[in-house]
Amino acid sequence: MANNKISVVADALTLLTVPPAATDEFMVLDKSDTTVGSGGTLKAVAASTMGLDVKRYVAVVTQTGTNAPTATVLENSLGGTVVYGYTSTGIYTLTLASAFTQNKTIILSPGIAPGYWTELVDDAASITGKVQLAWTSANVLTLKTRDGTSTLANDILSVVTIKVEVYP
Repeated sequence: MANNKISVVADALTLLTVPPAATDEFMVLDKSDTTVGSGGTLKAVAASTMGLDVKRYVAVVTQTGTNAPTATVLENSLGGTVVYGYTSTGIYTLTLASAFTQNKTIILSPGIAPGYWTELVDDAASITGKVQLAWTSANVLTLKTRDGTSTLANDILSVVTIKVEVYP
């Protein structure tokens, strides 16, 4: 969709599946600018100024035994397939070349920053495990899981949502 104006996009649903490039433009009604008329002024606005060029990865992840996690991908605009790997007990990787730009990658779930863990709780409000996703490099995010005693463990991920955003 690079360098297109919204009027060139044949199918509006394309916007839901293909993120706009930073240089794509959208027509926006600026009601505060009445220089052309009392109803406002139409202006071409770049996608980058509207935050529409953010790349997202959202998946529901499960892991068993010594297998790499498996993901049901809900959204992926990173430009490639994220590959899950098993490193050792309770440690897994999410890999995609040059996808996770340093200081521009935000991990929204699970966890909020390196060193922080999100507790997984069962119906009885008992902590069944902890999960952490952290930036490792431009190519790799590291996913760690711990059991209820805070020991690195497998078989902790069961329908855990991962959400990552990468800003330009």
